[in-house]
Amino acid sequence: MPTRVQADAAALSAAHRAMVRGCRFLIDRAARDATVMPGCERTARVALRLAGNCLKELDRFLTILIDEHAPPSEAPSRHGAAAGSDTDSTRKLSRIKAMESRFPVDVLRLRAIGRVRAFATGHSPVSPGTRLAHDLAIAAHGRGLVPTRHGATPVISDQAMAAIAEFYLSLTASLQARHA
Repeated sequence: MPTRVQADAAALSAAHRAMVRGCRFLIDRAARDATVMPGCERTARVALRLAGNCLKELDRFLTILIDEHAPPSEAPSRHGAAAGSDTDSTRKLSRIKAMESRFPVDVLRLRAIGRVRAFATGHSPVSPGTRLAHDLAIAAHGRGLVPTRHGATPVISDQAMAAIAEFYLSLTASLQARHA
């Protein structure tokens, strides 16, 4: 029977593999230059919702990895007991002292991704417009942006999703390097 440490290592390894597979899928899809479904506003909303679900899954796996890599001793006292049940990957990333040099740059991007994800999954009162376009530009690091008319449902292209997936892979690699 495996020990708790072995079981934790196996769970961490499985979460890491799932995160990498998900990111690679999004990157490969963009590399194939998959076309966005042509058409109506409804199709754009469906594509937006699918992108939002992908972002939600990437963030969920990042949160799991951060939890596994950040021992409770590294949690700032101001977060206290709430840090364990927290699902904000940006706040959780701040718990890892070895990631502090990356954190100022990453926090802006993670928060922009969070706002795009919230809009895409229908959990944000923000309407499409300049702020959302700005958040998408930050989230995708300026890659794969599709111009839309003002007020139209924004398009999160496969190339933008690939750029976001590459960012999540870089965070994952930094977490893994810290643990190696």
